Amino acid sequence: MAKKAKLQEESVVAIKAFDHELKCRGFQFAVGETYDAKGEVIVCLNGFHAVTMDNPFHAWDFYPPVDTEGRLTRYATVSQSGAMQEEKTDGGVKIASAKISIDAELSLPAFIKRGVEAIISSLKGDYSTQAASGYSSTFEITGQNGVIACSGNNGRVSAKTVAGTWVSLAEYDKDGKCIGFATGCIGTDGLAPGHVYIAKGGKLVKAEAE
Repeated sequence: MAKKAKLQEESVVAIKAFDHELKCRGFQFAVGETYDAKGEVIVCLNGFHAVTMDNPFHAWDFYPPVDTEGRLTRYATVSQSGAMQEEKTDGGVKIASAKISIDAELSLPAFIKRGVEAIISSLKGDYSTQAASGYSSTFEITGQNGVIACSGNNGRVSAKTVAGTWVSLAEYDKDGKCIGFATGCIGTDGLAPGHVYIAKGGKLVKAEAE
């Protein structure tokens, strides 16, 4: 539920997601710039929006990791200040603010690392979020519209993962160096529920032995 906007004397550091052009709702942003909103700050209606650091993956509720044309979402750490209003849901906290500074852009691996460091293992009910950085982590989510992210080596998505679950797994070369992330949504692009998936060749593929 949204709270009435109030003046925040000190800035709040948050995470903001953008489309592939670093735009949000058609507004062009740039790293290092500060922007001021006109009018009353109202969540989802007016102001600059970002999600709190306690669950960066909440950004995926608004910008999935990959858009419908296969283009990656972009992320940045931001500072919000001035009048603010927040909205709390099961997925996390979104803040609308009168002022926002785009501090630094985050790569997808860095974004996922932030999520992992938030030590979020799960949320109750649907819209579950799971993240880990350990070796050979295995996940399963049985609720709808979940999010799984793993930055560790040899991460796997288990057979019970259901349609609508967004998955992002790190891929490593033979020397143990991370070479990127494979991201997709179970139930689309040939990713069917009821299988184990791993990251290979920049894509989510079925594990050879399930």
